[in-house]
Amino acid sequence: MKLIYSTFILSIILFTNLQSQNIIFHPYNLDFEIGSPPAMPYSWEMTNKSTEYEYFSLSSEVEVYSGKRSLVIYNHTPLIKGMYGTVYQRFDANRYRGKRLRFSANIKTEFPNDTSSVRLFINEYNELNKSNKIEQMIDNPIQQSNWDSFSVEMDISKFAHSISIGMVMLGNGVSYIDNAKVEVIEDYNYSFVDDFKLSSTQKNNILAFTKSYGLSKYFQSSSEIQSLNKYNFIRYGINKVINSNDLVSDLNSLFANVSPAVKFSNVNNFQNKLYSDNKIDKVAVLYKHRVGYNDCYPTSTKTEVKNVFQPDKTREGLMMKYINYNGLQGKELVFSAKVKTNLKNVYSNAQLWLRVIRKEGDDINLYMMDNPIISKEWKTFQLSQVIPDNVAKITIGCVLIGDGDAWFDDIEISVNENGKLIKLEGGEDNFDELKYMGYPKDWIIPNTVKEFGYDLYVDNKQSSSGKNSLKITTENSFVIDYPELDEFYTEKLNDDLFINFPKYLLINDIGTLPIANEVKYKDFINNTDNSNLNENDFYSKISVIVELYSYVKYFYVLEDKRIDLDLQFSSSLDLIANGSDLKTVIKHFLSLFDDTQMKVWKVNDENLFSLPFKIEKFGNDYIVTEIYNGFIGVELGNKLLSIDGVKIKDFINEEVKLINGINLENRITKAISNFLIGDSLKVLDLGFEGKSIKIKRSLIPSEYLDTEKIDMMKPDDDIIYINMSMVDDKFFKYLAKELGDIKGFIFDARGNTLLSEHFLGYFLKNDVKTNQTKIPYIIEPERENVNYESIQPFLQRLEDGLNKNVVFLIDENTVGYTEFVMNLVKYYQVGTLIGRKTAGMPHDIISVPLPLDYNFSMSVFGVGNPKGDKLSFKLVEPDIKVEKVYIGEDDLIMKEAVNYLLNEIKSKK
Repeated sequence: MKLIYSTFILSIILFTNLQSQNIIFHPYNLDFEIGSPPAMPYSWEMTNKSTEYEYFSLSSEVEVYSGKRSLVIYNHTPLIKGMYGTVYQRFDANRYRGKRLRFSANIKTEFPNDTSSVRLFINEYNELNKSNKIEQMIDNPIQQSNWDSFSVEMDISKFAHSISIGMVMLGNGVSYIDNAKVEVIEDYNYSFVDDFKLSSTQKNNILAFTKSYGLSKYFQSSSEIQSLNKYNFIRYGINKVINSNDLVSDLNSLFANVSPAVKFSNVNNFQNKLYSDNKIDKVAVLYKHRVGYNDCYPTSTKTEVKNVFQPDKTREGLMMKYINYNGLQGKELVFSAKVKTNLKNVYSNAQLWLRVIRKEGDDINLYMMDNPIISKEWKTFQLSQVIPDNVAKITIGCVLIGDGDAWFDDIEISVNENGKLIKLEGGEDNFDELKYMGYPKDWIIPNTVKEFGYDLYVDNKQSSSGKNSLKITTENSFVIDYPELDEFYTEKLNDDLFINFPKYLLINDIGTLPIANEVKYKDFINNTDNSNLNENDFYSKISVIVELYSYVKYFYVLEDKRIDLDLQFSSSLDLIANGSDLKTVIKHFLSLFDDTQMKVWKVNDENLFSLPFKIEKFGNDYIVTEIYNGFIGVELGNKLLSIDGVKIKDFINEEVKLINGINLENRITKAISNFLIGDSLKVLDLGFEGKSIKIKRSLIPSEYLDTEKIDMMKPDDDIIYINMSMVDDKFFKYLAKELGDIKGFIFDARGNTLLSEHFLGYFLKNDVKTNQTKIPYIIEPERENVNYESIQPFLQRLEDGLNKNVVFLIDENTVGYTEFVMNLVKYYQVGTLIGRKTAGMPHDIISVPLPLDYNFSMSVFGVGNPKGDKLSFKLVEPDIKVEKVYIGEDDLIMKEAVNYLLNEIKSKK
């Protein structure tokens, strides 16, 4: 592969957290250098309305302010009043809430007259995907014919969910935009703290605060912490506790403002309690994390404030029956049944329902919301209703709400005649004449019963009388095991410091209980709002590690090995105190993990520069394999010996120590990439065999990104090559109809696949199960209490016509979802794997923001093969191994695949 630029960053930003509205993780490609002209630059879009008005937008190399590319929008149709075209990108608002945002760019226009203009804009959206407010240069539209700088600013609300930035052009003509920037405008009302040596006491104090912060943030859904600027709070908290002589008092004072139910003590004998002043009945809340904490747009990771009295399922398990209403007008109808339950949580219950639909007027709906059935023993329950004269329909229902089992038996429909119940003809049902596991006759089961995780059948193991009963159950579906309502959590933070808090919070009309002192809380918010973080500040740098520690500790559930996070945290504090580069400190912290997808980067990393050549490792040598932009100074095949006087082997070995993963080749490739990519200021002294050069990183992404990657080709008349990173399921479905005469397939899996595992159905003999995916739900701090939802759909055998001469190309860059698919290829022997070992992490990833515009990603979801055997940290071995040997431009893995298929095809003739 020719890519030097970090494809990891590209894949994370473009494909992680991508919703139907194309909400990306953070602002990306603001210099418009990433993309394949003339297509739109990556992560930029044009609105549908713009297309209706015949506006066009693309990546341009004709007019640029800086670099090699800009974005152009144009319209040459006759002017129509009100016509406009908009280009934009939309991103998660998490890191910008409560701050003032500036969007700036250089603009140039070519307008036929002064009726046309351009505006920059910032638009904020709420959780319902509605625009809250917009700033768009109404009073100063742009008509500048030469490149000039313009900007727009807006205060982002504390509850913003996404933000869009862009340019809108009114009228016709041409507009160019380049060199865009997104900046936070902040005031720092405190003195920056310089780096200094930390004592063991100070480090212990910071660690105690860090643990308290993580527990409060992720497991206390208090009203106060939800509205808090959490990053500012971290810096404020470090400042308060770092030199504390009475940590118990200082932590109690600090957290009383953000998590009033959290208490600290020197002894483990708390007298904490659930506060109940004026509490609302049937409300007890906690955080329910799917995968990990995320308080913005729900993606693969989602956090919600869960009321334990409300079911997780959005619908109920229901069996219903129509009742003949003829002759019932004016009479009291009585519906009774014997019911027993075995429920799994406090919100679950059984009910009887009775509904009378009128020809005119409101329907009559009788439920048992105020007295739901939770009895574990058989008991009789009933509903009654006088039937109106204008009745149009009557239905009765047996219902299970939530999770567990409910049995219904001895159902009777009667009429109350002067206090005596007269059974209606056909109004009795005890299910005794039906087969076990059968469906009851004359009853209706809505389609939603199965869809929402319920099953319903006749049960011969439980009955009130006779042989059978009706059972509604969720026994085979995923159920979250919530803690008991009166449970508290206690943790020892250090030798003589304990934290304690309730696992649930109660609520009154104002918010969660207990409520923080209003006056003290307002003062506290004012103080923390003055703690904006800055990378030159010692406490701000520590804040990044505090947030990282907290997230990894509670939400990284894949690795089984014991990792001493406390020791690693202390070591990271020492590195910061010694003036180490912050990104290096973060890499050091994460280096304990084997997850090759665990990475760190900054928001503007896409603007990094590269050296004008590529280097790869072959055997013990580091060789130039590509030269970009006509650079003169090195030649293909030159061996690199040293960097700034350090042997290249020693340099790479040190880099590899800070890179995650179990595949050494994968880590070495990334270490070389870290050397090639960086800022443009540093002069590197590179020693090659027989010569040395001094050089700066000077190439921008558009000069070294390979924009001519091949999606498909025919290396032979009987063989087709398909790049899995460039062909999706929809296109392959169309393509498959045209491939009946092809005798050999090569699928290149050395990158991020767009093909899902379902395309393998073209090469299967039968329907089979796919890999198992285990999705974690995290409710409380104890790691042993993580709940896992297991998902394992079927792979369906698809239409005939594609033969079994199939090859998949793999190497150390095969990771994530691509590796997930390759595991299935190996398990079901769909084809022959040719190349080198994969990375060993067949997982999807999530990306998480950190303070100071840092981000990190990690693998999520446990993955097992169709039998359930764990696949995490296990490399997929090729069937035919191809060693990495330098022979110029040849792709040896591809060459081996073609030769293999030609021999297979020949042998079958």
